[in-house]
Amino acid sequence: MWLRSSSPIAAPPLGEPLDLGALREKNTDTTSGARGSAPAPAAPTTRQQEAELAREGGTYVADDKTNTDKQLFLKGDGTIDFKKCQDDPLGHRTQGRVLNHFNFCRWGYNTAIKLGGQGQVEGSVSFRETEVGTGSDGDRKGFINVKTDELKAQGIFSDQAGSVMSFSPTATPTSGSGVGACKADFGNGNDIHTLPVAGWRDQYVAYEVRSSESGGDQSRIDKPAYCAFQTHYQVTSPRGVVTPWNNGPTGGFRFDSATYMGNYGNKGAVFNRVTPNFSYDRKDTSVKGVAEHVFEALHAPQLTYPKKADKDIPGYIWHGEWQPIHRNYSKFDAQSKKVADGNKREKDKACAGLNRPAQHDCDEFPFASTKEGAGKGDGNFSVRMVPESENRSAGAKLVNWYGKDRILDGDAYGIYVD
Repeated sequence: MWLRSSSPIAAPPLGEPLDLGALREKNTDTTSGARGSAPAPAAPTTRQQEAELAREGGTYVADDKTNTDKQLFLKGDGTIDFKKCQDDPLGHRTQGRVLNHFNFCRWGYNTAIKLGGQGQVEGSVSFRETEVGTGSDGDRKGFINVKTDELKAQGIFSDQAGSVMSFSPTATPTSGSGVGACKADFGNGNDIHTLPVAGWRDQYVAYEVRSSESGGDQSRIDKPAYCAFQTHYQVTSPRGVVTPWNNGPTGGFRFDSATYMGNYGNKGAVFNRVTPNFSYDRKDTSVKGVAEHVFEALHAPQLTYPKKADKDIPGYIWHGEWQPIHRNYSKFDAQSKKVADGNKREKDKACAGLNRPAQHDCDEFPFASTKEGAGKGDGNFSVRMVPESENRSAGAKLVNWYGKDRILDGDAYGIYVD
């Protein structure tokens, strides 16, 4: 059997019955999977399930310049900083931690235990697995770097016994995806890596997860594909004892061919099981008027214009509240253009009721570039006159972030104002 835990499991005594109760107290999950020469990939998820996983995965705060870095775990010498991930307390969660769309971290302990016919322990091997992932803004390809250490083996799986352990990654597309939507291997078509058990004591291996454009959603101009990646291990002893493959926890990639990302690449791969927050700072004089407007719209909507009883403006996804807004790219399709036109029309109507000082623009929130703008028709929006330089600066920052963080038409995000 295989077990997964957030802390090391003490080696069970050889020749004695396994104390399953004690293992359960260690908050372990049973992760035994298929038997055979290759692991079975995870069951496909739906798009709706991926949206729910993005909500469960938490959030991060970014603006047009910060927290969109592509290599948060890369050291100065070009090597991967696995310790930085191992020191992250959120990294041990089953879903790991998505630091931003381009950086993923997860660590945990895998333990294989072989029981004899009477339930006695014949052998075990345990090790820590650390996964550090990186996305891309130039290709439909992402990478998962894996390090194994703290390995302990005994009995028929000991170093002296001559056992070997195999590692294999898999990638599963969401249901309904096309052929070629997902593939995971070591970059050369090989998808199984085998070493003596002792060779995994301090081992580094990397695999890639990629998607063909033809396997993406052909009904959209950006051809997205969603893939669940997963690692698997199998231990084999010279006596012919072979464990099942373990099923590690999954993570999520989204691939796209979005040519509307500006200067940030026509193809990309991001970790999708997270919901980003775009941020403004009220102390930033270049966007001050807009930042103050958005802050009031989120936290005191009753004070905003136009007046509406029980106004509830979306955009806040903190402290248990979940009201994300969604990007609307006006040139995406006819429906997105209709939304954009409606937002402008209704915003202009509302702005006509305000006095417009010289060199001021009428700012709206939710933004004109969202599905939840004034054109939605529910009255849950706000307009305010702000200095035109601040309005245009704030708009440019938002558009820049859309491209840098690969926010597609329909993608959910929140707003954070400091």
